Amino acid sequence: MRLRIASIACLTAAVGWAATHTTTLSADATGRLMFGLWKTRDLLLAGGFVWLAVAIALASISNKAALRFMVANVSLGFTWLLIEAAGMLGVVNYQAMLNPVAKGQLGTEPVPFADVHGTTREDLASGWGMPSPEIEFHFVADRRGFRNEPDREQGDIYCLGDSFLVAGLVPWQQTVTARLEEQTGREVIALALNGLAPQAECDLFRKSQLAAKGKLVIQFLFEGNDLLDSASYGAPHAEESSSLKDRSLANNLILKLQQATQPVEDFLALREGTIDGERYLFRWNRSSFAGYEAESDHILSSLAQFRTEIEAAGGTYAIVMIPSKIRVLGPHCEFDEQSPLADWQSHCSTWPDTVRAWCEEQGLAYFDLAPTLEAAIQRGEIPWFRGDTHWNSTGNQVAADAVAHWQFVRDWNGNANGDRP
Repeated sequence: MRLRIASIACLTAAVGWAATHTTTLSADATGRLMFGLWKTRDLLLAGGFVWLAVAIALASISNKAALRFMVANVSLGFTWLLIEAAGMLGVVNYQAMLNPVAKGQLGTEPVPFADVHGTTREDLASGWGMPSPEIEFHFVADRRGFRNEPDREQGDIYCLGDSFLVAGLVPWQQTVTARLEEQTGREVIALALNGLAPQAECDLFRKSQLAAKGKLVIQFLFEGNDLLDSASYGAPHAEESSSLKDRSLANNLILKLQQATQPVEDFLALREGTIDGERYLFRWNRSSFAGYEAESDHILSSLAQFRTEIEAAGGTYAIVMIPSKIRVLGPHCEFDEQSPLADWQSHCSTWPDTVRAWCEEQGLAYFDLAPTLEAAIQRGEIPWFRGDTHWNSTGNQVAADAVAHWQFVRDWNGNANGDRP
């Protein structure tokens, strides 16, 4: 009788916990909810109470039934460990199996001389369940593993950055790198990978062992997630931990279940605005910088050191700031009255202002792309994909044209020897 009472108590606890721990999505949330109601940890805890109730109930029936239950659980647990080990060791890629558009693909790691054709979709639209067309891509990497055509031993201008320079959704000829080369008449090489902190971008240049003498090194910073990425860069073993999580079958199944059970429209409602009736999705909001403001000091210290290295080697260093999507499109969007994005200004960080002030203090060339991209909006040209975090071909062209006509670059470009003006 006591065991049956204990079993009922555990079931009651499961129901009570689930009933009292429902929640709703917020615009700052980076993930989804189980069935649109529960955080994963709360549902797992309720499930743990259910498991315990079943175990106790079987024990109340007979020792033999309880033993069979435990043996079955141990067997399943051991099998699961083997399955997880296959993922951790790289024998099976569960992330690619369950989420074809998951991170960790082309452009995330340097793959020398990669030459891949395929189709993909806009990242947010695909990941969040919004219909979007398939986009054909052709990804060609140079000898260092970065997206550059053609492969060159060295260039005149080096562009450091992240996924905005990788620009996997647009043909190479339409990327910032290619257009900047066309505009300036100088050979331009991108050193960029997806998801990098600014400090890691500097590391890419160091590892490339490219000579800086007589070269222009332009680092493209990004308002959206520089501070967040910096926090990961500085955290011990953060990259390894993230990699293990990505390879876990349990983690990938949970993400898939969240995606399958969270109502798509409810999820998108907190992350979208409309321009002329067209839906635009936004990812990087205040959760990517709130609480990470102290990272600006770490980044700027790293950039100061990098600048010193470049100039000591006879090169020229400059910074270009890429604004967040919400900063440029926000003033032109219509948001639901209940959407946290309606107050779009609160989702713009002070990172561009911080960098601008620092550059002025250091006497360092700085260019903010926000006004140029905003001017494109005024002309009726939308620089971003509707369902993606990145620029479309228009955005790449507008950015490249602006940098190419930046007086600082024009003056440098006008020096035949490539020395600092």
